[in-house]
Amino acid sequence: MSAVLNWASKSVGWAAMVAISIFSACSSTFEYEFDDITLDSDVAESALVQREISKIEGFLRNRIAAGVVPGAAVSIVRGDEILYMRGLNQTPHRQYPVLSFTKTFTALAILKLAEDKRLNLDQAAGEILGTRLEATKFAGKKITVRHLLTHTSGIPDSGQIKRLGLYPPLYVPELSYAAGDRFQFSNPGYRLLGAIVEAVTDDTYQAYVIENLVRPLEMRQTRFSIRSNGASGMVSSVADLARYVRLYTNRGEYSGERLISEENYFGLFSTPTQKPACDYSEHRGVAWRVQTYENEVLLMNHAALGLGIGGLIQIYPKHKIGFVFLSNPPTYNDGRYLNFYKELRSRLNDFAVQVGEIDFQPATQLPCALHTVPW
Repeated sequence: MSAVLNWASKSVGWAAMVAISIFSACSSTFEYEFDDITLDSDVAESALVQREISKIEGFLRNRIAAGVVPGAAVSIVRGDEILYMRGLNQTPHRQYPVLSFTKTFTALAILKLAEDKRLNLDQAAGEILGTRLEATKFAGKKITVRHLLTHTSGIPDSGQIKRLGLYPPLYVPELSYAAGDRFQFSNPGYRLLGAIVEAVTDDTYQAYVIENLVRPLEMRQTRFSIRSNGASGMVSSVADLARYVRLYTNRGEYSGERLISEENYFGLFSTPTQKPACDYSEHRGVAWRVQTYENEVLLMNHAALGLGIGGLIQIYPKHKIGFVFLSNPPTYNDGRYLNFYKELRSRLNDFAVQVGEIDFQPATQLPCALHTVPW
């Protein structure tokens, strides 16, 4: 069995990563499907699983004892089964502001509205909102809903602000690129998606997500803060997010009920920008970061990093394995914590390779990518 792909084993210079992230590409899409696999119903009791879980727990206890982080909670899911859920110096029911995890719920809300024919992913977003999003110099490239979902709208995360003609007022930075030109992470783009949910449903963004996702997933410890929007503001726990992960390990179904179509589930891995030409690569799909190996999806993940919160959801969709991790570092932007975070991802990858019997060659560097960041 192959060893894990360890993207944390070699550091990559920030300048090189910036050069990768500003790769300019023509518009195209990539779609993936997975062969079905049969899960062993006794996997939770296997010595292999228990051994690999003990490694992860031992690592977390060691880092907590060393003062890297005060506490942590983690859950490991396979198919519909919770293989492991535990809090260390806290409970897995502790509620955290989960920041950018909110974006993944926003993306599902938009996909559900598309399934219900209430919007089209290739519609101009400004037309739905009743305002103009495009700058004059990029007027020939309409910003679509799909561009917002994949962070390819050209709207940067910060910059010179303009007010849109909407109520309540919404402010976005001036465009830095034409829509579809390249990946550029954008919180304002996801705030626009939250506004689109409200424009299409004539309801609040929070109410729509709670009614159509949170309640069907039985996430009773999940709510929104007063200042929530499509980019952030959700409050949840490891216990609840383990339920959420089951939606992905079961390809759009939860407890036998389909919440998103298989077409939209597989569409999560697509990107409207050109895929890098290398065996082990990363691109931004719909909300999620997606890593592929030999043109097959390896994993999807999303981080939640901010003051007092360091979190990760990582899913191996073909092998139906998923992880949720939440912790409470004083600040995530600290060398010791970032090293801890990267090593944890490597150890989770070890678990997936061993338990999921993932067969691929180990790598000694980060994947080539349209987008990558130090953590």
